[in-house]
This record gives sequence, structure tokens and C-alpha cells, in this order.
Amino acid sequence: MRNFRRFVDSAKVIDFPMQGMEFTWSNNREIESWARHDRFLCDPLVFIWFPKMIQKGLRKILSDHNLVFCSEVRVEWGPKPFRLFNGWMDDKNLMDGAQISWSNCSSGFHVGAKIKNKIKVFKRYLKVQYKVKNSKGKLIKLLEEELAGLDAKAVVNWWSTILREKRTTCLANLWKQNRINEQKWRQISRVKWLKEGDKNSKYFHILSNVRRRTNFIVDIG
Repeated sequence: MRNFRRFVDSAKVIDFPMQGMEFTWSNNREIESWARHDRFLCDPLVFIWFPKMIQKGLRKILSDHNLVFCSEVRVEWGPKPFRLFNGWMDDKNLMDGAQISWSNCSSGFHVGAKIKNKIKVFKRYLKVQYKVKNSKGKLIKLLEEELAGLDAKAVVNWWSTILREKRTTCLANLWKQNRINEQKWRQISRVKWLKEGDKNSKYFHILSNVRRRTNFIVDIG
């Protein structure tokens, strides 16, 4: 067993915890002997793609060995969060639409059911708005092209009041859209960092997840 432990350490693999039982083998004799001979060993990087993976022992009948299988634990924590960017709060039309969407949905007899349906409709509304807002990149490009065209005309007709007003309006809209876009990407980068963290600490987080799975109770029985 010591040699096996040395092999596990030298190969840099993880013998992650087993749910449901401590031993996977017994000699089925009058004086019983128990051991954990059957197990999965994984490279720590596997937990990047399968962070909720566990191994679980199944009941044995006639064999000396228990079957062991790997799976991912799926925990249902309720409704998933929806995407909302801070820059949208400055869009009065969007907020008015969101308020109408929230107020119009009141189906359900219980308070919990009403809130659930409201959130469902509200998420659907925001999903549509997200697609609309994602097209803002095309709008920025169109505004840049329009501004370039107005600048070219201003070289010739620099005294035109109408041209100057159009340019001022176009420039203001371009600044507004760029500011919204900047807020969006700043928020995305912040969320991404909070989710993924420092790349140098990835291995630490993997081991932390393994430790968390050790204490996780799948079922009681």
C-alpha cells in the first residue's frame, strides 16, 4: 500500500473521495477483511472540465468487489440568474418596457408562483433586449461611417449650420454608444475575473473543489 501511495504522489494524480462507502472489497469469509482496492485516479486538470465529478460505490452481492462509477453531481439551486448590464439602467425605454413586462404578468394563485412567472417573463424580455443591445456594435460602426462622411463634407461646406448640427448629434450618439459598450465590457471582464480568478491559483482551486466534494453529502441512507 505504501508503494501504491508513492506511485499516486509521483504520478501527480488525485485519489478523490468516494461517496456512499469507505471500502470496495471484502473477502466474504467468516473472519472478514475489508479494503479499498477499487478506485478512480484522475489528473487534477480533469476537474477543470468536470468540476462536480464524484466516484460512488455500488452495492455488491456475490462478488468480492464493489462496482465503482464516476459521475457529475447535478445540484438544482433554483432559477438561474439572468444577464443584466449596468449600462442598460440609463436606457429609459428599456426600463419602462421592463416595468410593463413585470407588471403585466400576475398568473398563479400563490405568491411564490406569481414571482416565479414574473421572473420567467422578465428574463424572456431581457433575453430579447440582450440581442438588440448586442447589435449596438453595428450601430457604432454606422455612426463612425456617418461621422467620417460628415467630416468630409464639412471640409467643403464648413459654414453650413445644418451640417454642423448633424455632426454634433452624430458625435454625441457615438460617444453615448461607446460609453455603453465600454461599461458592458468592463462588467464582463470583472465577472470573468471573479469566475475564473488568477490563472496561477487554478491548481489551488482544483484541490479546494476536491476537498469540498469530500464533505458533500449526496444522500443519506
